[in-house]
Amino acid sequence: MIQTAENVAKKIGTTKEECDAVTLRRYNQYLDALANNRAFQKRYMFPVEVKIGRKETKLVEEDEGITATSAEGLAKLAPVEPGGVHSFGAQTHPADGNCGASSPRGKKPGN
Repeated sequence: MIQTAENVAKKIGTTKEECDAVTLRRYNQYLDALANNRAFQKRYMFPVEVKIGRKETKLVEEDEGITATSAEGLAKLAPVEPGGVHSFGAQTHPADGNCGASSPRGKKPGN
């Protein structure tokens, strides 16, 4: 996906500074979603019980792995591709908009 992003950025003339600005805006929007005890998130997120081992499970109730960011921090990061505009900082979350939960034999999570 990084190569596709770089191809599009090159085609439309996007700069690293513009990419950093979008990344920072997305991060700030995420922080806004945490307001009021995550009221916004709770409208569409539900807890999922995840099996970690044979006898161990974990209840996942909110995002994990969020990377804090700042304009200064993003500016210091070099692009992933030589001559590119996208740095590691452009991915504020490992799943960044993607999620999935599977349950064995059609069972609902937690059952």
